[in-house]
Formats: sequence, structure tokens, C-alpha cells
Amino acid sequence: MKYTTTAKSAINTVIKSFKTDFTAKELIAKLNQSGHNFGTATIYRHIDELEAQHILRRVYHDNSTAISYWYSEPCDHDSHFDLHCTSCDRIFHVDCEHMQKFATHVQQTHGFAVQAERVLVNGLCADCQTIKERENAAQ
Repeated sequence: MKYTTTAKSAINTVIKSFKTDFTAKELIAKLNQSGHNFGTATIYRHIDELEAQHILRRVYHDNSTAISYWYSEPCDHDSHFDLHCTSCDRIFHVDCEHMQKFATHVQQTHGFAVQAERVLVNGLCADCQTIKERENAAQ
């Protein structure tokens, strides 16, 4: 039987508090600020567990070796699509039948199997589009 330790519970709470992607160093710093002093190995092991469960996703940044993570609510289906706003850096989970239809289309038409549990689509969220439109109108 799986159980949740105090460390795992505290790490999960801090991870869920991030509104954008975060690095392991940022996670450790935030844990320390909140009075938790867990070993680095414990934190990295838990990150690995959450990645295996597709709850944490790795983000590889362009032209960099930097890796960050984003939290994605667990869901009960295999297809998992997320939208990443490149302006505010927020991540939005999408549970939409059209995304699965897209994956099926790509497989059938192009012979490419989309790893639907790892799809991240970059773009601008509605809030950032509105801001950009206001900025353009003001010019």
C-alpha cells in the first residue's frame, strides 16, 4: 500500500503553489522558506515519482540546458494535453475531445504517434492576448 510521508505532503503543497514552471532549486528554496529542510535526494526522488505519474512535466528551455517543471493536475485518461502561455508562463490543462482527434489524425495521416501524455502547446492565453491587443491599440 502506498502512503504519503510528511515530506511528500509538504513537497506536493509547495509544488501546487507555483503558478508557473519552476526549477528544482526554486522548489528547494521555497520549501526552506516555509520551514521544511528536507534532503535534496528526497526532493529529487519525489520529483522523479511525480514525473513517472505524469503529474510533473519537464520543460526544456530553448538554447539552454536549464530544466524546469510544471505541475499538472492528475487526470483519469491517457491523453494529456497542456497549453503553455509564453507570455505569463502559466500552464493550462486541456481535456478536450478535439485534441484526441488531432492525435488520431496525426497518427492516421502522417504515421506519427503523438505521446499524448506529454504534449505541451505554446501560445498566448486569453489574458495575455487581451493585454497585447490593448498595447497594440495604444500605439
